[in-house]
Amino acid sequence: MANAADRLGLAGAGPGIRVARDERLMRQAWQAAGVPIPRFRRVDSAADLHGAPAALTPPLLLKPSWGAGSVAQLVLTSQDQVADAWAEIEQALELGGQVGTNKLYEQNTDADRLVEEIMGGTTEGWYSEPGYGDYLSVEASLPRASTTRWRSRPSCRPFRRTSELHHRTTRPMLFHRRRRR
Repeated sequence: MANAADRLGLAGAGPGIRVARDERLMRQAWQAAGVPIPRFRRVDSAADLHGAPAALTPPLLLKPSWGAGSVAQLVLTSQDQVADAWAEIEQALELGGQVGTNKLYEQNTDADRLVEEIMGGTTEGWYSEPGYGDYLSVEASLPRASTTRWRSRPSCRPFRRTSELHHRTTRPMLFHRRRRR
């Protein structure tokens, strides 16, 4: 929608939306701003992925750079899992595409991937009842926005959620206005 609004000269999210949706650009921006984040690596092919376990400290999370809802993510704990990981994510994205649930926000981004170290921690104190998930997913960073803690049930192996859409507005959004020439 941001691209369509820009082409039509309409109010829209503006060019910053790429940083908010491409998780590789998002992490680069956080890193440049001095925000402590897990080490990560861009991977654009299965060959790129083969060097990741040596460059980073497993366990690693392999995920599409464009998307949301933990779609097509895999945890890699050793080098021997790398050979099948790329194909497994491709299959999950293909299945999602067949039913129209992939959340790609930009054309030609199907091969854009990110692999990152998983930060250790505990979920102790997160929930008053047992049985919820042991991960936290940050999909975007919005200044001055309210936050909500989502409860997530544990995932089954292999984790292949094809889509999960959450739209929530807490107040009217401010949009970037394109200057007319």
